[in-house]
Amino acid sequence: MDRLASGVRSAGRRLLGYCGYWAEGLRTLFLGSPDECPSCGLPFEYDGQLFLCGRCQLGANVVEPPVCARCGKPIRADSARSGLCADCTARPRFFELARAVGVYEGAFKGWIHELKYSSRRALARPIGQLMAYRLWAEPRMADAQVLVPIPLHADKLRERGFNQALLLARVMGSILAKRVADQVLERVRSTRPQGSLSLEARYANLRGAFRVTKPREIAGKRVVLVDDLLTTGATCDEAARALLRAGARSVAVMVAACQ
Repeated sequence: MDRLASGVRSAGRRLLGYCGYWAEGLRTLFLGSPDECPSCGLPFEYDGQLFLCGRCQLGANVVEPPVCARCGKPIRADSARSGLCADCTARPRFFELARAVGVYEGAFKGWIHELKYSSRRALARPIGQLMAYRLWAEPRMADAQVLVPIPLHADKLRERGFNQALLLARVMGSILAKRVADQVLERVRSTRPQGSLSLEARYANLRGAFRVTKPREIAGKRVVLVDDLLTTGATCDEAARALLRAGARSVAVMVAACQ
């Protein structure tokens, strides 16, 4: 059995065992009709655990130890002694921890790219399912009370037509029975693309980009930010800063993939 199936399906079995009465609802949510893999489009037999065919599962590179204790990105064995990656060593974080299901390459890169840029919204179902299982398996996240998707600026939202982080959060919330607070955090400033910027420039680019519009919904609560991709973590860190200032008890981050 491949690594994705062995790790994520194990968590899925435990979750479904604990919440067995959700099984039929999950089948309706993730299956639809006919049984078709949302990644490759080929028919497959859904087993009630993971809504991806076996071939597509084999193409997914899941995150494996050693990982950074704070942001969850893979680190080299010779860096594992400190427990932190270079980005988390360079500056303190506002989020308590971040975790990712996969590495941004191969299948995960393709899924995220297709979801965001080709409007293949059906891919939010299996990706969100994997994220839900990963969150549930993380002791410091499992008791989170609110899921908050990273918002898009209004201009970007009009251009894309949807927020991929919100789609993922809704799938996760349905599986984990957690509230999705999608009106709490607002992106009030359009920012430059982050790809070519240094770590410090990324933070400067994002400073003041987020505003909490409904602080009472997250005050005193354990919050998990949801996004598709984590690179340096600057975006999630700035969002976490805004949430903590507004009274959140703690902020963690769950993403589909890290880079």
